[in-house]
Amino acid sequence: MSYDQPMIAQLVEALRSQTPRVQKSAYKRLVGLGVLSVQPLLNIIRDDNVQVQMLAKQILVEIGKPSIPALIAALDDDKLRTPATSVLSRFGAWPVKELVGALKSPNPKVAGAAATTLRLIGEPVIDALVEAMDGFDAVRRYSAVEILASIRNPKVTPVLIAALRDPDRDVAIRAINALTLVGDRNSVMPLLDTIAHPDIMVATRAIAAVGRLVDNRVLEALIAALIEDERELVKTMVLRTLGLRNDKIAIPFIEPLLEHPSRNVRDAARLALHQLEYDFGNEGQGG
Repeated sequence: MSYDQPMIAQLVEALRSQTPRVQKSAYKRLVGLGVLSVQPLLNIIRDDNVQVQMLAKQILVEIGKPSIPALIAALDDDKLRTPATSVLSRFGAWPVKELVGALKSPNPKVAGAAATTLRLIGEPVIDALVEAMDGFDAVRRYSAVEILASIRNPKVTPVLIAALRDPDRDVAIRAINALTLVGDRNSVMPLLDTIAHPDIMVATRAIAAVGRLVDNRVLEALIAALIEDERELVKTMVLRTLGLRNDKIAIPFIEPLLEHPSRNVRDAARLALHQLEYDFGNEGQGG
């Protein structure tokens, strides 16, 4: 049976009917028409009538896979982007491949909408996103790490650990934050190793992140960094973190830094010792 556009338009218009029987009949026929209904439904998905909007979304969801290409294309439309995202997020794994592809869009609004939808879908996106990351530029890798972090599933830990070594600073820092959110104990040692990262911003962010972890390995790694890493900012950040952790085992390793050539390091050491309730008078370290 063939259907012309005027007839489909009549069915779409019938969704506004106040007669439940008419509305229900139009709903079923539009679902049955499948892909032929998709564009007319997109045309009313931002209708002034909220009930019509909801019906249009529900029909698109019931149509399922045939509606996905048009919904992906709608991400490029400022008016349709938000409702298209809402519908796509209800399909589970079906649109994941297309959404991962849309992350590469030169339009940041399209890429952003794709990222939002992938976050809403959750776990079904993991495999496709991980597989695609090697082909992403730094901006897309950053977005992928954000999406994976939002899922908070230990399954994403290996790819986030790999991202700690990303050549782009922002991606590596985002991976640090992501791993602390996921909270997988398998990430503790890689995070501790990142304290020695050659990029000072990545290293200090790693120090701040591990300082919040409850793990016996953290204190040992922080003390090792305090002794071995000659970078002033690393020493200062480690001292701040040790002071906040309130573990007096660190005191003997902090004391020598009261004589460090750098005033910033000396001040940070003094503050850390104050936080650790160090007795400056008994140790002869006054001032």
